[in-house]
Amino acid sequence: MDSIDPDRRLAEWRVDAAASRRRSIWRDTGLLAGETTWSSVLGLAAAHRTSVVVTTETGARVAGQIVAIGADVVVIERPGEAGTTIASARIVGVISGETTLGDHEVETGETTLVEILTELADSEVTVSIVCLGGLVARGRIDAVSDEVVVVADGNGRRTYVRVDRVSEVSSMAITSSSR
Repeated sequence: MDSIDPDRRLAEWRVDAAASRRRSIWRDTGLLAGETTWSSVLGLAAAHRTSVVVTTETGARVAGQIVAIGADVVVIERPGEAGTTIASARIVGVISGETTLGDHEVETGETTLVEILTELADSEVTVSIVCLGGLVARGRIDAVSDEVVVVADGNGRRTYVRVDRVSEVSSMAITSSSR
């Protein structure tokens, strides 16, 4: 009968355990990759009220908490600026803090950027609209269509912005009624 080398047997067990851990990690990573969508990441951040930094297509970085998600818009509440939120139509990155997102989900609403712009026009508040390419239009929204938003400054000068070029909208009036 052969004697079993305990060191060899221990080494084999360690190799088997490491291989099993790698298979488990690969399986979990594959499942996570298959289930993760951009909407689910945003929804998890909203559900956990996780502080995030959102990077828009214009390169602007907005820190805050996601409070609502619409069909083509995300509303972010910025801390320290009472009531001020930003509706961002195009987000290219979200960087979360140290909080690990769990498995809670927030349902994505049907609210669109055009609907939020229309609500802001109806409330006659001052807005700041940042567009792709860097244009910033500030003033009151005079009119909104599916394609164009018209912003009038205090001097009556109008800026016509294509809705599909809007990167951010900020206003004190984006409140819980917009969520």
